[in-house]
Amino acid sequence: MPSKKEEPKKKSATQNTTQNMLKSEGDQSGRIMKSKRAGLIFPVSRVMRLMKKRRYADRISTNSAIGVSAVLEYLTAEILEIAGDKALDPSSESKSMIKPRHICLAVKDDQEMSAAIGDHVIIPMSGVIPHIEESLEAKHKSRPKNDTVERMKDDKAEVSDDDEEDNSTDENDESYIENDE
Repeated sequence: MPSKKEEPKKKSATQNTTQNMLKSEGDQSGRIMKSKRAGLIFPVSRVMRLMKKRRYADRISTNSAIGVSAVLEYLTAEILEIAGDKALDPSSESKSMIKPRHICLAVKDDQEMSAAIGDHVIIPMSGVIPHIEESLEAKHKSRPKNDTVERMKDDKAEVSDDDEEDNSTDENDESYIENDE
């Protein structure tokens, strides 16, 4: 039997263009970074290395590192977008810079972000969220008048009147004593 020659499979035009695009984005040596291949800004290789180092599992696939990097990138973009809106707010002092205070206000004001991050997270150099308890605020607004307080004021007024009368009799007594001599 004559042996058949195996012909190499031809690549389609779309495969060639995709590979050329990936090669042009990578280094000159033809290497393509995982984050570029996944279309992310966050470093997939670093996330993968940290996941392996911390031993979350015995084996870690590249797809899991890509997923974690994508989630981190999305959360960061959302927080920066909300904080940028807070920085541009007319009541904000600096409109050209996002400060930790803007990040804190943005996260605490957004229900989804505060649920994702949690209530017990402290952002350094961001201050506190302005909040006054209702019980304290209600006590400060209207104070009920008490009859005993009014009586005490009346008693003080009577005592001070009595003191003035006592002082006037003492002066009279001294004059009386002087006349006796």
